[in-house]
Amino acid sequence: MLRFLRPGLSVKRWLLSVLFGSLFLLLFIVLAFGDEIQLAMGIIGRQLSALFQLSPQQYGGKLIAEILFFAVGLFLLVLGGKRLIAFLINALLPEKKGKIAALLSKSMNLGNAPNVVVIGGGTGLNSLLRGLKEHTNAITAIVSVADEGSHSRKIRNEFGLLPPGDIRNCIVALSDSGPLMAKLLEYRFSEGKELKGHNVGNLLIAALSRITGSFEKGVEETGKILAIRGRVLPVSLGTTHLCAELENGKLIREEPNVEEHKTKHQSEIKRLFLDPAVQAYKPSLDAIKDADVIVIGPGSLYTSILPLRL
Repeated sequence: MLRFLRPGLSVKRWLLSVLFGSLFLLLFIVLAFGDEIQLAMGIIGRQLSALFQLSPQQYGGKLIAEILFFAVGLFLLVLGGKRLIAFLINALLPEKKGKIAALLSKSMNLGNAPNVVVIGGGTGLNSLLRGLKEHTNAITAIVSVADEGSHSRKIRNEFGLLPPGDIRNCIVALSDSGPLMAKLLEYRFSEGKELKGHNVGNLLIAALSRITGSFEKGVEETGKILAIRGRVLPVSLGTTHLCAELENGKLIREEPNVEEHKTKHQSEIKRLFLDPAVQAYKPSLDAIKDADVIVIGPGSLYTSILPLRL
């Protein structure tokens, strides 16, 4: 229980509020029913004096009664408060079962940790985010929107939305909703004509984008549903394609082709650019300005890292 008194937990003020509230209510009871309480204590004191063979002049029975009431009251207050908080945590956040003070201490440490911005895309960024969320809640993942994988491209073409694949992966990595929800979001339909190959998480982001009226709002609401630590932002809201000029003079378009420039075209990249050029998303720029630490996520140099700088 002493761990609740540690600095920074932001719980002592509420404990004091409960304590003073209880004190004022107790004073009200004493002022309103003081005579009745005094009479009852006298009766209890005489009974305890007789039980312990104490003379009334010694007032021993009254002292024993006072100690007994104090000890029982304090015990019930501590036990009830602890069990009530544990019950609420287990009922509302079953995945966070554990010692209450330890949970509050961990929450305080994560909340006071540095503000970290992670820039990148692809699977490397996901692994980095899973590790970082154990050390801070102040995480902003700024994700490339140049992904044109087969199913992200389908959603992009059919719904007119930004590709959700890399953004979905970051949301799953930062989620505290449990492993089953993560598996659900990563589930890909393996049969059916229309749904085959589609990912549940991508469809969820697409649906929420339609419901909320914008892609960025859909991503934000997806993060809330999945209880992510931090936030996930696109680097831009503009629809664009990653393009490259190779040393042999050939121009290639779309992220998968750029990624395979060596195997398909046997040439190195001379220049990388976006077509059309797009503006950076302002909240992403603001997050970078306010960051304590900026991390360039691991991933493909040409398709995950450099597109964020173009």
